[in-house]
Amino acid sequence: MFFAITFLLLSVGCVLAAEAFPIDSIVWTNQLGSNVTFSIEKTNTNTNGQVSGYYTSAVGITGRHPLVGWAVGGRVISWTVKWQDQEHPNFFSVTSWNGYVDREFHSIVANWLLTSFTGAVWNSTLIGEDVFKPII
Repeated sequence: MFFAITFLLLSVGCVLAAEAFPIDSIVWTNQLGSNVTFSIEKTNTNTNGQVSGYYTSAVGITGRHPLVGWAVGGRVISWTVKWQDQEHPNFFSVTSWNGYVDREFHSIVANWLLTSFTGAVWNSTLIGEDVFKPII
């Protein structure tokens, strides 16, 4: 009986710890070395809200770029980066990531669409996937 109660308490503690794993106020890095930070303006619950932050790209248009998006249920996140800035005024491109928080592996797995104005419709959008891990 003691072992059953101990196992139950440990199981509940693991689930609660997994549920409490935050995604905001952490620097996340992907497989290419790009970093992202999120700030979530929470709405009616602790897990839903509008996302803002910065994406620092290690490839392509490097540097720090603002992002906007949404977080839902503490499990799903979406954000978009506009790559046009003062250094690149003629770069008409955005990337949007949609993904989920994998609490078991402490990561964010997200598919992305990079859309650019290229003059040709057939090659204007690229598709890929990133896995972000927290920098500790």
